[in-house]
Amino acid sequence: MEQEWHPLTAGEVLERTFQIYRAQFRLFASCAVVAAVVCTAEAAWREFGTHRWSAEFSAPGPAAVWQGACSLLDVYVALLAYALPLAAMTFATAALLRGKHIGMATSYLQVWPRAFCYLRLSAVAALGMTWPLLALLVAFAAWQAWAMPGAVSWPWLLLEYLIAIPACIWLLCRYALCMTVCVVEKQGIAASMRRSVRLSEGLRLKIFLLVLLVYVLSMVFRFAASVPVLEAFPHLPGHLPLAARVYELVTGFVLTLLSVPIYGIGLMMIYMDARIRKDGSVWQ
Repeated sequence: MEQEWHPLTAGEVLERTFQIYRAQFRLFASCAVVAAVVCTAEAAWREFGTHRWSAEFSAPGPAAVWQGACSLLDVYVALLAYALPLAAMTFATAALLRGKHIGMATSYLQVWPRAFCYLRLSAVAALGMTWPLLALLVAFAAWQAWAMPGAVSWPWLLLEYLIAIPACIWLLCRYALCMTVCVVEKQGIAASMRRSVRLSEGLRLKIFLLVLLVYVLSMVFRFAASVPVLEAFPHLPGHLPLAARVYELVTGFVLTLLSVPIYGIGLMMIYMDARIRKDGSVWQ
């Protein structure tokens, strides 16, 4: 049965998000498998395939550049990996809210014709959300290479945590609804970005709270999952045994599987709230 809609509080957004998540857990977990596989493969490559490269950046300055580049790479890979799963989850959530039954295969089949559009939108949104960090990393790398090789990195870390990361969070809240807009309204890339900025006005605190919730739940899960490793290796060696490293990859896979649906469904709820407040209706 299609739900009746009214402007939602932050609590109602989360309540409806978890209601849908619990009721259709298998649907959304299966939609998230693609993202989990890609992110785990990238994590495995970093864990087992980049030791030779990371050894070349052992000095403090180059090591900071390397770590920053790897962190940004993780973000870009994740956002691209989330593109089709988030599109499928958005379509599935919209169908469920209209009172229709839908499966994972149907959700992916419905979004597949515009798959390249969703991937390009994720790439554009990723750059739009992270350009302050990217600009700071490039400036720091250039400073290390040409101006003051071996200089301390703490002033740049201060700029990162006080300016670049807050700016990226603000940009994330502006563009967070672009995929939802692109799927539901079938907009193009530029139009979806502009529409996200408009719809998110006045609701960015709710988006931030959703992102914060997913982050906190992820940290709690990671800590809980790390307890067996800490118990098995109370004095952590420099390099964990192979079994422990594989275990961490498996827990990362499960974490992505569980967390991405919360983000996707929550964004759909905020989008519906924005439609009611800005357009006066939830469906076109």
